[in-house]
Amino acid sequence: MLFNKIRLLNVLAILLLVFGNIYIAFLLGIIPFNGFPTLGINYAVMGAGNYLANNGIFHTTLKQFGYPYGSPSDEMFFPYIVISLTKLFTNNIIFSTVFTYLIFYVCSVFCLIYFFYKITKNLYVSWFFSILFYIDPLIVSQVGIPAVFFGIMLIPISLCLDYYLSRIKSNQFVFLSWKNAAIFALCYLVRLLYPSTSWYIAVILAAASCLYFLLSLCFRKEFSIRAWGFYLLFIIVPWLLAAVSIKILLPSDITSFSSPLDFFRGTSPDVLSLLLPTDSQYISKIFSINTYLSNKSLSFPGDSTMWFNYLGIVLIAVSLFFTLKNRHKPNVKAFSLIFFVFLILALGPALKFNNTIVKTGSITYESYLLSSKQTLLEFPWDFIYKIFPFNMMRANYRWLIVPKILLLIGSCYGLALLKEKKKNVLYYSLIILLLIDFLPKTFAPTQAQETLSEIHQFNKDVIAPMKKYNFSLNDRVVFIPSENDYLAPYISSEVGFTTYNSAGDKSLAISAQYFPDSIRNLLADSDIAKLNQDILEVKEKGLAEYVIMPYFSLRWESYYWPVSKSTLENYKSKADQIAMELAKDGIQVYNEKYFTIIKLSDK
Repeated sequence: MLFNKIRLLNVLAILLLVFGNIYIAFLLGIIPFNGFPTLGINYAVMGAGNYLANNGIFHTTLKQFGYPYGSPSDEMFFPYIVISLTKLFTNNIIFSTVFTYLIFYVCSVFCLIYFFYKITKNLYVSWFFSILFYIDPLIVSQVGIPAVFFGIMLIPISLCLDYYLSRIKSNQFVFLSWKNAAIFALCYLVRLLYPSTSWYIAVILAAASCLYFLLSLCFRKEFSIRAWGFYLLFIIVPWLLAAVSIKILLPSDITSFSSPLDFFRGTSPDVLSLLLPTDSQYISKIFSINTYLSNKSLSFPGDSTMWFNYLGIVLIAVSLFFTLKNRHKPNVKAFSLIFFVFLILALGPALKFNNTIVKTGSITYESYLLSSKQTLLEFPWDFIYKIFPFNMMRANYRWLIVPKILLLIGSCYGLALLKEKKKNVLYYSLIILLLIDFLPKTFAPTQAQETLSEIHQFNKDVIAPMKKYNFSLNDRVVFIPSENDYLAPYISSEVGFTTYNSAGDKSLAISAQYFPDSIRNLLADSDIAKLNQDILEVKEKGLAEYVIMPYFSLRWESYYWPVSKSTLENYKSKADQIAMELAKDGIQVYNEKYFTIIKLSDK
C-alpha cells in the first residue's frame, strides 16, 4: 500500500513538472494555438521563412529583401529551414513560425532535463532546475531576439554532448574505429547547428567548451599525447570547422563588422543589474532596480533586453557553498575558473557600478554608447574587442549565459546532495527560496494572445490591400521613410515583390553599401523636397519600379498594431505632400488607408 502511494506521488510530481514546462511555453508565447512570441524582428523571421518556403530551402541568400545584396541573415538558416518545411504542411507562416519555436523548446527541455539528471541522478531536482533555466530573466528577455533565443534553446544539446565526451576515458580510446568516426561526425553536426542558428551563441559555447576540456586536462594532470589528441580531434576540430562555417555562411562584411569601444562599454552589464532583481520577476513588486532608476528618470545604457542580468542571490549562495565543499575536485576547479573568465568577458572593457544615463523617450544608437569617463574602472584587456570573433560580440551581456548555466549546475548538484543526505528541511527551504527569487512577474500569457491578433489585423489592414496591385518578384520596391525596417521582409514575402529595405542593424548597414547612391539618398533623406528629387532620380535611372510610403514606421509599428491615430496622420501628411508634387510630373499615385503607392515604371 505504501509502495503504491509513493508511486502515485511520483506520477503526480512528474505531471506537475510537465505542466510547469508547458506553462512556461505559454508564458513565452510559443504555443501555436495560443499566441506568438514578441513581435518586432520576428516579423523579419516570418519573412525569411516565407521566402525559403516560396523559393526553395537552398536559396541560402535571402535576396528578396536587401536587394541587390540580399539580407545577410543566413545565420538563422537552420530555423528558417524548419519554418519553411512546416509551412509546406500548414500553409500558414504564423503557425509554422510559432511551431518552430515550440519544436526548439521541446527538444531543449528534454535535453536539459537529461543533462541535469546525468549529473545528479535525481529526476525532480533536474526538472526543477530546467524550469529555473527557462524562467531566468535573461532567457525570457531574448524571446524578442530570435537568433539568440533559438541559439539558447540549443544549448542543452551541447551540454549533453560535452557531458558524454567528458565521460570517455582518453587512455582507453582507440582513434581508428567506425564508432569513433560516428562520434566525430556527431560532434561536427551538433557544432554545425550553432553557426547556422546563432553565431553569437556558437562563439560563447565554443569558448566555454574548449576552455572546460583544456582546464580539465590540466587539473587532472593528463598530459599524454593520446589525451591531447582526443581533445584536439573531438573538441577543437569540430568547433574550428564550425568557425569556418560561420565565415562561409555569413558575408565577410558581417564577420569583419566591428563597433567602437564605447558601444562595448554600453552593452556590458552594470554590477547592480547582476545583484538586484529586475522588472520581470515577481519580487520586483517589492523592489526593482529598473523601476528605481525609472522613477529618477534614469536608465542603464541600451535597450530593455540588456538589463535583465540578475544572477540570483540564492543561486549564488548555494553554488558558492557547493564549490567550497568540493573545491579540490578538477571539474569544480574548471567550472570556477570558467565562471570568472566569462564574467570578466561580460563586464566588457570597463567596470560599471550605477553608471546610468538620462532616460529618453526613444532609443537611438547613442543610447548604447558609454565613454570611459562614465565608468568606474577601465580594464586593460580592451584590445580583445578588436579581434575576431570578439569584435562581433557587441552585446557583451550575453556572455553571462555561461555563468548563469554554471550557477544552475552548481546549485542543482548541491540540492541533489542535500536530498541524498536526507536534509529535507534545508532542501525544500532552498527550493522555495529559489522559486521566490525567480518567479515570473506575469502569470498570464496575455501578450502572446494579443500579438497573434495583431498579426491578423496587420494582414487585413496592410497585406490584403497591397496584394490587389499584383506585384511580381521582378518589381523592386523602396519603402520610405526607412530605418531598421523589421516589417519589410514580411511584407515583401507576403505580397511578392523585391525590396531594398532590410531588417537588422548589421543587415541595414551592410546592404546599403551595395546600393546605388540614388537609392541610398532616398533611404536616408527625410526632407520632403529632397525626397521628391530622389524619387525622380530613381525613376530616371530605372532603379526601382515602385516607392511605397506606409503611414506607419516599419520598425516601431512592428511591435504593436494598429498604428495610433496621431502617427498615422503624421506619416500620411508627409506622404500626401510628396504624392501631390509627384502627380504634377505625371507620376501615377495610388492611395490606400495605410499607405501610398508611387508607380515609377511605365509598364
